[in-house]
Amino acid sequence: MLFANSLGKEMRFPFTDSRLARFINQLPIGLKYEGGKNKVLLRAYMAKHLPQEILMKPKSPFVFDLNRILRNPEYRWVEDLNQQGLLRMSPRVDNTLILQLLNRYAKDANESKWKFRLYALCLLSSVLAARRGWNPAYKRSE
Repeated sequence: MLFANSLGKEMRFPFTDSRLARFINQLPIGLKYEGGKNKVLLRAYMAKHLPQEILMKPKSPFVFDLNRILRNPEYRWVEDLNQQGLLRMSPRVDNTLILQLLNRYAKDANESKWKFRLYALCLLSSVLAARRGWNPAYKRSE
């Protein structure tokens, strides 16, 4: 949430409504947990309203391609942070290490270790910059 706010974005979570949280907290345990399964009420509702193929679908991880953020020409997060010197975060951070990371990522954007390191660096840099009052103005590239 802090990261989204630092970029001037708003995040909405449907289950953070305080009225819904109060309602769920007041339910008896039997409607929350049953036979080692959680979300009993939600599962019952879904069983009534969703097709079987959706209900029986095995769980799988949510996969999001970070390159959609890191290499998006309309959202130049990495370039903006780098141009403004914000990737460095402090004078004590060696800029050659950051340049090496940027070069390695540019050579192989699908290598997960470079992608995840660059994303973590950008995320941390954005949060620290937001605390110092940085507010990026992202515009569509022409």
